Amino acid sequence: MEMTRNHVAHLGRVPVSLPATAMGYMMLVLRVAMGGMWLNAGLEKLFTPGGWSATGFLQHAATGPFAATFASWSGPAVDNLVIWGEILIGISLILGFGIRFAAFWGAVMALFFYLSQFPPEHGLISERLIYALLFITLMTSTVGTMLGVDAYLVNYQKKHHLLKYILC
Repeated sequence: MEMTRNHVAHLGRVPVSLPATAMGYMMLVLRVAMGGMWLNAGLEKLFTPGGWSATGFLQHAATGPFAATFASWSGPAVDNLVIWGEILIGISLILGFGIRFAAFWGAVMALFFYLSQFPPEHGLISERLIYALLFITLMTSTVGTMLGVDAYLVNYQKKHHLLKYILC
């Protein structure tokens, strides 16, 4: 079995170990791209002139067996959860901080987005389901240790066992 070599890069004085695999680099690109996409979506909602609300969508566009449930959720609390959830998940993925925790909630949000219009118009596989699967992939990987804050915090997992549920 071949061992994976690590390359050491330096961010200022701090050495960062990078797995020397194409998959490691692609996971890094995926993490940052997903983070940028979700951060952008949240910021667009936050800075929408006149304010953004999910109420119209939840009450009129949600379809399928869960439409009544989603309609009952409309209101400022859900609006804020969506906006700030997208922003915080995006920041977390970009920085590589608390990847497991952020990816879990990203998957939950993506599944809610998916179920709000179930079944999807163009077949069961939609971009919302793909987002959920990508978040699950990020959640089960160690991608936060690659140019991420999690690489510095992973040593504290032995002392603070709850960190294993938050960090990658």
